[in-house]
Amino acid sequence: MDDTSQILIIANATSNYSFHDEMDGEDAKEEDDEEESCDVEAWETLSKGFKEVQSVLDHNRRMIQQVNDNHRSKIPYYPILSEMT
Repeated sequence: MDDTSQILIIANATSNYSFHDEMDGEDAKEEDDEEESCDVEAWETLSKGFKEVQSVLDHNRRMIQQVNDNHRSKIPYYPILSEMT
């Protein structure tokens, strides 16, 4: 299973915890602990995914800058007429 699938499963799992009011105190506490650990895992997974995406975006930005620099270096320079006088 890839990270995206894990993120979606974890996000769905954490959003479906709405039955705490129906549990007795001890069961609710256990469920809260489970939810907190699931939330931590979800945030860690999301953080890892965001870091990977940011890395790809940074790499793309560098490549685009290189392409632009290469393109500019191949454009012939024509001085403006006012500079020639």
